[in-house]
Amino acid sequence: MEMMKMTENYLWHGQTDKTWLHRHFALLVYLAWADVVITRLVLALGGIELNPIMNVYIHTYMGVGVKIGLTALIGLYLLYRKSFIGFKVVNGFMGIIVINNLIALIIQMKIGGMI
Repeated sequence: MEMMKMTENYLWHGQTDKTWLHRHFALLVYLAWADVVITRLVLALGGIELNPIMNVYIHTYMGVGVKIGLTALIGLYLLYRKSFIGFKVVNGFMGIIVINNLIALIIQMKIGGMI
């Protein structure tokens, strides 16, 4: 009986490495966008930005562009390097940040009597 080998070209039902890398990149940019949107909602409800670097910039459109732009640059680098592990680590980290922001949003909404 011959063992099936998973090649680098086809990962799952004909999906290529390139397809998966682009999906990871899109997820990274989406998570960066979600981070900014939820953070701004929390700030509008009276929360505070704990990141001292972003605290200066989060209130401006330039800061939002820088945040998403830098994250996209990291994603482009990982795309260029074809780093599945890198994407998984960075997307996991960004996912934790977004979940933390959602928790902060719920807390701020409870404090404000919205829920």
